[in-house]
Amino acid sequence: MTEIGKQLGEEEWYITKHDISISNTFIADDTLASQYSFRFICQRHLSFYIFRIFVPLILIIAVSWVTFFLKDYAKRIDISGANLLVFIAFNFTIGLDLPRLGYLTLLDTILIVAFVVTTLTVIWNVVLKRLDTAGKTLLTQKIDRYILWGYMIFYVFGFLLLALIFLL
Repeated sequence: MTEIGKQLGEEEWYITKHDISISNTFIADDTLASQYSFRFICQRHLSFYIFRIFVPLILIIAVSWVTFFLKDYAKRIDISGANLLVFIAFNFTIGLDLPRLGYLTLLDTILIVAFVVTTLTVIWNVVLKRLDTAGKTLLTQKIDRYILWGYMIFYVFGFLLLALIFLL
């Protein structure tokens, strides 16, 4: 007559399967004792992670990418710098909702990669501004063509590679 109540668990988990078993086991000094085991399998509600972490992260990445469509390098620096601050605030906000673990998860790694690339975007826009100011406009335009599409290709393949590494 064992079952799980409807209100058991946390908001981010739901129990998919459970069972019980009763057995005998030997303990110290070869004494026989009864053992009651209650096992359950639970899964996370993915909608929390999709709408609170991945959708905002994709929007932050998209804003960072859109800056490469601007021809004014000073505006690029302003927007990518502000975007970096948004990303830092985002990390602090979701950091309170994530469990503290002694190892890196897939989500941790994705956030670290996104943070590093967002920081590199700021640095890269400063480099392009300096090249443009130095009169190397043709070089900056050539670099821009590669960055414009290379940025998103890097993210897509990078995240796929991370997923494969963590899932295998």
